[in-house]
Amino acid sequence: MAEEKWQIHAHRGGRSEFDENTLSAFQASYAAGLRGFETDVRMCKDGALVIMHDAS
Repeated sequence: MAEEKWQIHAHRGGRSEFDENTLSAFQASYAAGLRGFETDVRMCKDGALVIMHDAS
């Protein structure tokens, strides 16, 4: 049987101590040993990219 390898990712950088989708959240998750982050990148009308979960 093949060995399974698990990866744990921080959803939006985590949200227990820091606001989600912030650099602080990503840094804290990395410091805790997580090496993957799930987030949402959106493009504004002016072409700028932002990290935002919804289209508000």
